[in-house]
Parts: sequence; C-alpha cells; structure tokens
Amino acid sequence: MKKLLRKKGRYFRRDSLTFTMLVFELILFNIVLLLGFRLYRQYRGQIYDNFVGSNVSVLDSVMYRNENEMSVMNTVVSQIAITPEARDFLLEEKPKRAEQLIQRLSEYSAVSSSFSMILYVNHSDHYVYNQKSSADIDLFLRKGLLLEDTPASDFRKYLYDSSQKMIVLPEQGISGYFVQTMTFSERASLLLLTVQPYKEYTILFLLPEEYYDSILMAAEDAPRLTLIGYQGSIVAQRSSLELSDEQTAEILSRSADGTGQITIGGEKYLAVRQTGASGLTYLTLQPLSVYRKNLSSGAWPVLLLVLLCFVPASLVILLVGRHYTEKFRTVNALLRGEDSDSLGSLETDVRTLLEEKQENERDSLALRRTIFVNRFICGEFSSEEEMREAARRAKLQADRPLFLVVMLAERGNGNDQKAVVQVLQALSEEADVDGYAVRMIQHARSLLLLFCESREETKTFLEKAFGIVKANGEDTVMAASDFHGSFREAPLAYLEVDTAYDNRLLLDNSRIIDYSQLDAGKPRTSLPDRYLQQLRNAIHRRDSAETERVIDEICEKLRDDNSLMGARMICNDIFQVLAAERTEAYDSQVYNVYTLSECLSVQDFHDVLSELCGRLIAGKTDPDVSEHARTISLACARMQETFGSPDTTIGSIASDLGISAVTLSVEFKNVMGISPSDYLTSIRMEKAKELLRTTAMKIREISAAVGYDDDHVFTRRFKVYTGRTPSQYRAERSEKKDRGNTDGGKADNRKSDVE
Repeated sequence: MKKLLRKKGRYFRRDSLTFTMLVFELILFNIVLLLGFRLYRQYRGQIYDNFVGSNVSVLDSVMYRNENEMSVMNTVVSQIAITPEARDFLLEEKPKRAEQLIQRLSEYSAVSSSFSMILYVNHSDHYVYNQKSSADIDLFLRKGLLLEDTPASDFRKYLYDSSQKMIVLPEQGISGYFVQTMTFSERASLLLLTVQPYKEYTILFLLPEEYYDSILMAAEDAPRLTLIGYQGSIVAQRSSLELSDEQTAEILSRSADGTGQITIGGEKYLAVRQTGASGLTYLTLQPLSVYRKNLSSGAWPVLLLVLLCFVPASLVILLVGRHYTEKFRTVNALLRGEDSDSLGSLETDVRTLLEEKQENERDSLALRRTIFVNRFICGEFSSEEEMREAARRAKLQADRPLFLVVMLAERGNGNDQKAVVQVLQALSEEADVDGYAVRMIQHARSLLLLFCESREETKTFLEKAFGIVKANGEDTVMAASDFHGSFREAPLAYLEVDTAYDNRLLLDNSRIIDYSQLDAGKPRTSLPDRYLQQLRNAIHRRDSAETERVIDEICEKLRDDNSLMGARMICNDIFQVLAAERTEAYDSQVYNVYTLSECLSVQDFHDVLSELCGRLIAGKTDPDVSEHARTISLACARMQETFGSPDTTIGSIASDLGISAVTLSVEFKNVMGISPSDYLTSIRMEKAKELLRTTAMKIREISAAVGYDDDHVFTRRFKVYTGRTPSQYRAERSEKKDRGNTDGGKADNRKSDVE
C-alpha cells in the first residue's frame, strides 16, 4: 500500500510538472490568442482606413485636375469679356473684327489641353466662331456640330440662353464639319459659359473623351466607378463595374458629400463624393469586396500566430511570438511614438501614410501662416494669449519683443515671387528674426511681417533682403514701418508702411523707404470719447440725421488734424467701436485696416463711415447680387465710353453712380475678379494696342487718345502691361503682319469654305 502511494506520489509529482507546463502553455496560449485578436482588430482598421484613403485620394486627384481646368476656362471667358475684338460687332458689318476674334480664340485654344475646341456666339448675331473660322448658326447646327443626344433646337436654345451662367451637356457622340477639322475622338461633353456681366455672349468649350479618360480611369486593377456630375445629371463617367445607367444615376442622387456605404443590387459599396467650387459633383464608387479581399490576403500573419497557439512546444511559441512582437512594436512606434505591440505587416503602408501626412502639414502650414499674418495686421486678436497660440500653430516666433511690417512692390515681370521666396529662404537662416510674407493680389504688393529681438540685427537683415529684391528687379520698391512692441499696434504698423510706400513717387527707390525717417507730420490727435458715444447712441436710436451730423463733426476734426496718417488711425479706432455693433450688415472683410489704406482724403472716410452706419441702422445684409451686377455693368459701360478722357477716374465713375470709390472698388472686385483701375487700364491698353496695329499715329497721339496726358506715363504703363514699349510692340506686330501676308489667301479660302 505504501509502495503504491509512493508511486502515485511520484506520478502526481510528474503530473504536477506536466500540469504546470500545461497550465503555463494554456496561459500563454490565451495571452497570444488575446494578443492575436487585438492585432487582428488593429489590422482590420488599418486596412479599412487605407481602403477609404485610396478612394479619397483618387477623387481628390480627379477634382483637383478638373477644377484647375475649369478655372482656366473661366479665366479665358474673363479675358474675352474685356477684349474689344470679342464684343459689340456683327460679322456682316465688321468682318475685320471677326478675323481678330478668330485669332484671339486660336490663341486661347492653346492655353489648356483639356478642351479641344472653343466656340463663341454673339446673341445679337447669327454666326458662330471657332479658333479657325466662322459659320452661319443655321449651317452650324445642321452640319457644323451635331450632337447625338441633344436636338439641334435645344442646342440653339442653350447657345442663346443668357439666364444661366453655366450649362453643361453630358458626354455624347459628336459629328459634323467642325469635328472633322479637329484631331480628337467622336465623343465629348460641352461646357457653355455666359460672359459676365454682359450676358450677351456665350463661350462653348468641347471636352473630348480622351480628357475624361486621362482623369477618370484609375491606374490600378481594382474595380471602380468614377464620374463627374452637374445638377443631378452625369456629365462623364468611367467604370469597370457592372452597373446600369439607372443604377449610376440613383447612386449620384442618393449620395451626399463625404464618404459612406451604400447598397446597390444587394452588394455594398464605398461612395466618396465632393462638390467643387465650379458646382460640379465628383463621385467614386468601389465595392467593399475589394476591402475584404485586401483584408483576407494580408491576414495570414495573425492567423499563423493564432494557429501556433495550438502547438504544445512553448519554445516555438515564444520564439515566433518574439519574432512577430518586434515587428509589432516597430509599427506601433511609427503610429503612436511608443514601444508596444501592434501589427508589423503594415509597416511599409504606415510609413507611406506618415510621409503623406507630413506633406499635407507642409501645405497647410503656408495657409495657417497667411491667415495669421492677415489677422495680425487687421488687429483681430482679442488677447496676447490668443495671438501667441495662433502663432504657435503657424510656427512663427511671435513672442519676440519687437515687430515691423515690410512692403514690396510687384512689377509683374515674373521675378517678384522669386524674390519673395529667396527673402524667406534667407529669413529661415536668421536666428534672431522670424516672419512670413503674403501676397496682396488686389494691390500688386507683397507684405512681410517680421518678429525680431533687436533693431540692429533686423536692419542688417533688411539690407540683405533689399539686395535680394534689387537683384531680381532694379525698379522694385521696398518700404518698412517703424518698430513696435505691442501686437495691438499692428494696424498702426501697416498704415505706417503703407504711408512709406506711398512716398515712393517722391523718393529714390535705390534704398529702403523707412517710415521712421519720413516727415510724417505732427502726431495724430486723439478723438474725444464724446464723438464715439454720440455715434453709438445715434446708431442705437436709428437716427440717420444725427448719425450724419456726428460723422460731419468727426470729419471736421480729422481735417483739423491735417495728417493723413493720423486720420486713418482715428478712423481705425472708430471701426473698432462700430465692430461692437455688428449686425448682418457689418462686413469685417471690407471695413478693416486695408480699406483705410485705400482712403486718400477725409471725404473718402466720410463716404465709408456714412455707408457703414447706414447699413448698421438699416439692419440689412449686403444689397442684392443682381443690383451689384447692374451697378458694375454701368461702371463698365462708363469706362468703355469715357476711357479716352484723362478726367475718367474711379472716383469720377463712383460719383456718377452715386456710391463711394471704396465701395465701387470692393463690389467691382467681387463681381469682375479684378479691380476697377486694372479694368480701366486694360481697356486703355487694348485700345492702344489696336491703334498701334492699325494706324500710323504717333505715340504721343495714341497716349492722348486713350486718356494719358503724359506720354512717358503711358509708355511706362504699356510696358508693364505688355512687357514691351509701344514702339517695340508696333515693330513686332508689323513684322508678324509681313510674314503672315503669304498665308492670308489660304486663310481666306478656308473661311469662305465654312461660311
């Protein structure tokens, strides 16, 4: 009996060891099993994120390319809108104008590879033009351009429709004489844009199927549908999915902007949709079976790890577990910056995602810095903590004791932005100076905000930057404000540099125009608080007469101050007070420190203040857009009629229309996309080009004919506009005309064939 017990005891001890091993292996198996389950969940999430990201990337690429081309086409329409050859003529009355228009369309047809044909229709005429010739509209609709899915009657209606700014006809078969003369396929979509603000002309662009093939067909083998739509209709699509047109239309109508899953015919799809600035809709669709396939094809490391849990050899389990654990830790270190277990088989994909994230951060950094500089200059930060937090996100060292503002003139010679980039590169190498530059497109200037430790080191850097700027253009102007310590003085710094820049006409540009070295007049007079309180109370009471009286008193105070700089700062204080009375009628983007720099007299301030207070009292939003368009249309017509008079200015036109010059500038820019002064200059320069090409008038006579008393000023502005002096332009055009005489007969024959 004792022997049996001893034997069982020994067996129990051996069993205890075996049991211990089994328990250890069971615990290890459960740990690995739980770890495998955790890793599988992480892996599945990463695969799905990659699946969604790839579809978003495809759609972003499609939208980016197509929206760029839409911007090019809108630019072409804007240029034609200000081209004299493209408006106000009938073919039978002015055939020479038609030849000039065809030549202009030929030039525009080469600016983009997206559209293969550009057509022009004057609603008052019965001819249609392309970049090679013209044709009667009836002949054009019968033989020139035939659309497979659009009847000729509907096509005619679209060509003469002035009620819509843009009409898009979906991709369809095309034929006809105009198509036969071009080297592209027999399918295309059509984009019709109405010339603004006249609405009497239509520009038509043909986008061939090769263009849509290049942007919609995915480079990968995975099944996918990608389409472009407009107002619920499909413009063009490319698909390797077996979906009918009805199903595709249903997908477009059911989808909303963003990402989401939809079910069609019992199968689930991932849909990604975005709407571009042009109003076009972009959609990509991919079956979720692609995601499941990717998931199953890469899940073998996790499954293998789970299978190894069933092997009783603990050493093998530990070795394999260690092998995979090292990879898991590497991936988690990339994802989270910490040493822990994760899915190692995704290491390559994660590195790629991190690189893309870094690129996106670099792109967004420039935007954050631009926003910071604009907010800083306009004094929009309510506290120093808010300002420093915004500077931290923009990676700018705004906690330095001093700052100043520098302004650079843009000459339009192609070297302006190159010079700014070189200045920023030099700035990145400075230890005690930091900042960023933004373009003021409307004013044709660049604004550089600098944060610095001391005046001496900053002045040394400014001299270095001035040398860089001068190396890119001898006639470049560089102005600098005084040094300031408080961020609340940023509007003052901007007005100082603007004042210094305005002195460029009186000073030599061979050195930096420093505001601190100018005779800026006596210090500005502070405005008594009673004026501000009276103005606030009058607005609260909605007393227009009292408001106007207080404004008159304030303007008299400004006239007594006898300092434009002081007047601007007083008005800045007034705008800050009125900002507290904000309603829907208050537009902070219009009434800010940039607006003050455009005001050149007390009367300008009076007009702006009166208009702002009137809006606050009325409690209305901005006037109706159509009223704006009519006002700008009248302004354009006025410029077209009186551009030859030296007395024609933005101020005189605004006075004729009953609005202030500042309001006209802002509303004109919003509608036309360019400033009114640039528009007037374009009219004068285009007329001058026509006179140089078609007459033998002297330069002095042409200068007077287009509204310039000083022919030297005219010559300088003509060179800025065209890159050549009037004499060089006339000589160059004369040579081209001589070379083109030999081909003129052939061109006339081609034109007569079409007509």
